[in-house]
Amino acid sequence: MGNVKFLEIRDVERIQAATRMTAKQSERVVIKRYDVTQFNDYDYGKTMRELMLCRALNHHHIVRYVTSFWEEDADHKPIFFYVVRERMDFSLDKYYAHISKQDGSPKERLRDHRLLSALLVQILKALLYLEEQDITHREIQPRAVGVNQNGFLIKLIDFGCVKKVDNALNRIDPSRDYIYQAPELLAGEQHDRKVDIWSTAATAVEMLGVKLFYPAGWTPQSIKQDVLKRIYHVCAPAMMEQYPQRRSEPTARTRLPSELPQKAT
Repeated sequence: MGNVKFLEIRDVERIQAATRMTAKQSERVVIKRYDVTQFNDYDYGKTMRELMLCRALNHHHIVRYVTSFWEEDADHKPIFFYVVRERMDFSLDKYYAHISKQDGSPKERLRDHRLLSALLVQILKALLYLEEQDITHREIQPRAVGVNQNGFLIKLIDFGCVKKVDNALNRIDPSRDYIYQAPELLAGEQHDRKVDIWSTAATAVEMLGVKLFYPAGWTPQSIKQDVLKRIYHVCAPAMMEQYPQRRSEPTARTRLPSELPQKAT
């Protein structure tokens, strides 16, 4: 949604005045502002879905919802909608950019495998909680994950694409960050919660300084197909000869040929 703005507010008193409520003492929050004058039905439904879910979620690895409110014009018509939530130090994409600044130079920073493990464990704990609530996130990616430096605390921060699961065969419009999406989302096909596991892996591996499924060449018109080709090249190169005619492409629901376990010796 192009009309979403993020306003970082450090002064709790300003939040109390804006929301007419009492926040926790010294709590850091973020306001997510939506320009509702530009909303269509899809935008409105997506925003309300995010709001309802955020109100209901309560987990250590999911940011806490604080409140929400409207801003009206002189004719008392809504013009902005604000959602106030817990603030993290930074998003995972900014953390990745910071630790990879000197990659390829003599000052390159080695990655700590314990942080990679901690990242995976914390995201998966959040996903387990969402599964217990019959919720699929569908947009796990670095900018949807928050990081606090103290203790390397990880939390999911963005729920703009989540949906309550009525069955395992739902469909959506894929988000714009295609390189983190499972093949079935890219293809607009049936999917289940395993797409979140795929996206978590694609997000975590980026800590090593590589966007694994980023295509070498792409155009806006063919980006989804280009990412799919890259996925097949990395995960199942033998299938490239049949692409795109063959319809039995690997998905997050099936074990890829390159992932078959080796026999024990």
